[in-house]
Amino acid sequence: MAVRKLGLLILGTACVLSPATSLRAAAAWDETASIHGLTKALVALSPTVSPEEAQVLSVTVHEMSLQLAREYGVNGDPAYHNFLINIGKAQRGYCAHYCRDMGMKLRTMPFQTLVLHWGAAYARASDENNGIVVTAVDQPFLDGIVLDAWRMGGKLFWCKVRDDKEYEVHNRNPLGALGPMPRSGVTAWQENLQESAWLQGKVDIVPKATTASVAVVKSKPSATPGNVVKSSPTPARSVPKTKATVTTSPTPRRSTTGTGLPAG
Repeated sequence: MAVRKLGLLILGTACVLSPATSLRAAAAWDETASIHGLTKALVALSPTVSPEEAQVLSVTVHEMSLQLAREYGVNGDPAYHNFLINIGKAQRGYCAHYCRDMGMKLRTMPFQTLVLHWGAAYARASDENNGIVVTAVDQPFLDGIVLDAWRMGGKLFWCKVRDDKEYEVHNRNPLGALGPMPRSGVTAWQENLQESAWLQGKVDIVPKATTASVAVVKSKPSATPGNVVKSSPTPARSVPKTKATVTTSPTPRRSTTGTGLPAG
C-alpha cells in the first residue's frame, strides 16, 4: 500500500508511462536515423506532401524536443521529472508543455502540404498523454503521425497514430502491475479540436491573466484629463419637504492627480 501511494505521488497527474519502456527505447535512439525515418514517413502520408516541408518539419521537431528537455532540466526518466514538478523542484516538462512550446514555433511555419493537430490519449485521466499529430492536407487525424517529445525525455518518439501500442483502448497498465498488457488494437489517441485550431493558426490563446486584465481595462476606462468619462445619470431621489432652512458652506475645490483620483 505504501508503495502504491508513493507511485501515485511520483507519477502525478500527467503523461504516465512504464519507465522501462521509455528508457529502453531512449537507449536505442539515434537522432540522425530518427530524422531521416520521420522525413520518409511524412512523405509517405500522401503524394501531395512536399519532401522539403517534411525534411524541415522533421529536423525542427527533433532539435526542439532535445532543446526543450535541456531547458526543462530533464535527465533520464520523464516520469521521475513529473515527480520533480509535483514537489516543486521543476517548473515545466509535462507532455503538454512540450506540445505547447513546440507548437509556438511550428504554428508560425508556413506549411502548405502538412497539417498540425493536437492529440490526447486517455484525455482528462491521470495517465493522459499529449502529442502533436501531423497529417497531409484533408487527411483524417487517425491516419497521421504522432510526435511525442515527452515519452523518451526529449528524444523524439514518433509513429503512425494507429501503430502506437503504448496508448490503446483497454491497454492501460494499472499502477503496480508488472509486465506488458495485451494489445487491443484500438488507438486511444483523439484529437483536441480547440488546441488543433491553435496549432493551425486559426485562433490565438491568450493567458487567463492577460484576458482578465484586458477585460478590466475595457470595462473601466480611466478618467484622465482630456478623457472625460460620461456616466449615466443617477435617478433623482425624492426628498421630504421641510420648513427648516439649511445653510451650507461652499465645497472646497479638490486637485486631482494624473489618474483622475483626488489628491491626498
